[in-house]
Amino acid sequence: RDDGTEYKTVGADFELVQPIEILETFRPLLESGLVKLEAGGSLRGGSQMWALAKVEGADADIAKGDHVKGYVLMYTGFDGSLRVGVSQTNTRVVCANTLASSISETKGANNSFKFKHTKNVRLRTDNAMQAIKSTLEAFKETTAVYSYLASVRVTTSQMKAYIKHVLLTPEEIKQADDGKLSVKRQNTVDHVIDLIDQQRGLELVPAIRGTACQAYNAVTEYLTHDACRTADTRVHSGWFGENARTNEHALTLATNMQAL
Repeated sequence: RDDGTEYKTVGADFELVQPIEILETFRPLLESGLVKLEAGGSLRGGSQMWALAKVEGADADIAKGDHVKGYVLMYTGFDGSLRVGVSQTNTRVVCANTLASSISETKGANNSFKFKHTKNVRLRTDNAMQAIKSTLEAFKETTAVYSYLASVRVTTSQMKAYIKHVLLTPEEIKQADDGKLSVKRQNTVDHVIDLIDQQRGLELVPAIRGTACQAYNAVTEYLTHDACRTADTRVHSGWFGENARTNEHALTLATNMQAL
């Protein structure tokens, strides 16, 4: 950092990409009107930088009062822990939940790119920005899944079983059924189950009550608002780490919640 703090030692082939360079790759899209830059920031003491842009036209009502917006997230790291990347992310407006950007059926779509910090990284990033225009189509695909979840009626017991399958391993599920799950893990499960009916904004979107979407939103609220010890760690995990994987796993399982 400019105060002399060192982040980490990296290899000789590591190519430093400054935040301003990442923002510059937004310029063609900004000028075209395809995206609108909304926010930027840093994580982990400045070792990771990000910028978030709203995709114009990426707005959808999942159910009455339940609005979702699509964004493009660009990021880079200076300590070797994060590649230069561009990805899609969706946000549920009613309580600012970050939703999964894709499910198994949409894996491989050109809405996510990651590049190593090597000498060709700038050229590759520019090429990726040309392909990011497919984000709008990807947004349509994922919001169709959200709408489907809002139409699927499920019971309270199915919601509880779903949350166990999202948060616990098969062995932990067996332990929970036998009353032998650790207190810490059981408390987490119980907290997310409570969020089924206590989640933020539920009173504003009564149309999702009793649906698979209600249970999925309980998980995303936990990941977005309550998981991890600090806000910095929570944001990092939600975008780049374990919580991002849990989010996508939760969406995939939600599409088959009635079978749990």
